Amino acid sequence: MNQRFTLLINPPLWNAYAPHLAVPLLAGTLRDQGFAVHSYDASVEVLDWLLSADGLRALAEHGTRARDRHVAARARLVHDHTVRDVDRAKAVLRNLDALSDAQEQAWARRVMRNAMWSVSAAFDGLRFDLVANDLYYSANSTQAVLDSVNDSERNIYRWALDRLVPARYLDDPELGIVGISMSADTQLIATMTAAAEIRRRRPDVRIVVGGNYATRMVEEWSAPHPFFEWVDAFVMSEGEEALPELVRRWNCGESILGIPGVVAAVDDSLVRTPARPVKLDGVSAPYFADLPLERYFAPGPILPVYASRSCAWKCAFCSIPFASGSFRSRPAAQTVDHLEHLMAEYGTRTFMFVDEILTLHVMREVAQEIVDRGLDLFWYGETRFAGGFSRKLADLLYQSGCRRLNFGLESYNQRVLDLMVKGTKVEHVERTLQNVMAAGIAPHLFVIHGFPGEKQEEAERTHRVCRGEDPRGTDPVQQPLRNLGWVPFHSGSPLPDRTGSTGLRNRADRSGTRARPVSRPGVHRQRRAHIEGRG
Repeated sequence: MNQRFTLLINPPLWNAYAPHLAVPLLAGTLRDQGFAVHSYDASVEVLDWLLSADGLRALAEHGTRARDRHVAARARLVHDHTVRDVDRAKAVLRNLDALSDAQEQAWARRVMRNAMWSVSAAFDGLRFDLVANDLYYSANSTQAVLDSVNDSERNIYRWALDRLVPARYLDDPELGIVGISMSADTQLIATMTAAAEIRRRRPDVRIVVGGNYATRMVEEWSAPHPFFEWVDAFVMSEGEEALPELVRRWNCGESILGIPGVVAAVDDSLVRTPARPVKLDGVSAPYFADLPLERYFAPGPILPVYASRSCAWKCAFCSIPFASGSFRSRPAAQTVDHLEHLMAEYGTRTFMFVDEILTLHVMREVAQEIVDRGLDLFWYGETRFAGGFSRKLADLLYQSGCRRLNFGLESYNQRVLDLMVKGTKVEHVERTLQNVMAAGIAPHLFVIHGFPGEKQEEAERTHRVCRGEDPRGTDPVQQPLRNLGWVPFHSGSPLPDRTGSTGLRNRADRSGTRARPVSRPGVHRQRRAHIEGRG
């Protein structure tokens, strides 16, 4: 077997404050099966360099390309003192002791905002921030993506190519396979820019792309897509079983056809084998050692973990059940085993559960296991409003280290929730919020406005409740929520058909000539409106 190493890449743009879990999970799986593997988080590498004194100086040499005179003038105004202060500002954001200094935090955030203004001005059509980059080229169009990969004037990732795919890997003759994990549309142009450069520089290297967004994109194709010019195969759904088998076959020179979840182009045909769910009770622990854990934009490291996969519900606005298979959880003891391993291996006590939904049962079991073992850690995750969310459960969660829970409120109107096929009751919202805040857990609410069929007065009612007012617009509640934000509903979502069942509507054409124009069949998790509350 020709055993060369596999490089796994997380492309921009993803969360700036913590690593994405996909690459460490796959790296741990490949290592446990004896494969040589390296991991590279291009997202944080690119962000950390662009938002640095050296990066801003390089951007100044590149010049201001923004056609918007306001954007260009704003960047020139802040440039010099931002170059002077940006590295110290990042040090403040990474310093746990500085969290309690509100004035220092405000200063650091202002400097980082100014640095992002400077980056935005360097490329025409770019709006650069830590959540989503709006580029000149749209990720909604295959032709735009194809045009972007060679344009260093308008594609920031092409310009920052040495950070996107570093030469130390590309020039290594032992590099055999590159896997790129693409979880959101914010990563599509960076992914294809990287793949095109790898193909140009190393035609001998095999390239595979997977991830949640890749799954939703590829499922729309009925013929080979132009992206196959750079990509040898796509993996749909979960990769812990498909990727090791694909690596083994490529190393042995065997055909990869027939591997569950793998999609490949053969002549003029698209060949796909249906994916199958991964059994969670035997998965490997994630491997973070290759990642620069000290360079994320938060006091850390904050490590992602999970106790379950997919979602047990099928809300009309959400794509998760269509791309992640059936809901299943793993034994709480195994989840906490991994927590203990990560604490010992990386010296962290802070975790984020990245489950699409933490059910009450899963949270109760994991929290009890943490308490029984006497672990000293902190965590947060995402859950939903439910009638069984008692004060007793909230106290147990707090005792286990939970300090924040994200809730999918979406609307404070039962009629709208029913249109969304949400499966929650308005009557459970206030009681749940009171219980978690009384226990000392901060709630964080996701809200959608403009859902088809929602009325103006219903949107206003949700707004009042989220601001801590009585839904009738009278007395404020005792513990108001703060930091209200909204996002509009996007088309191209899975919506209920006239029979009430949920099916995909407004799909892109299936000719194979266009990319799926989403990370939103539904509303992408990062872009839902959010309201933070503090008990």
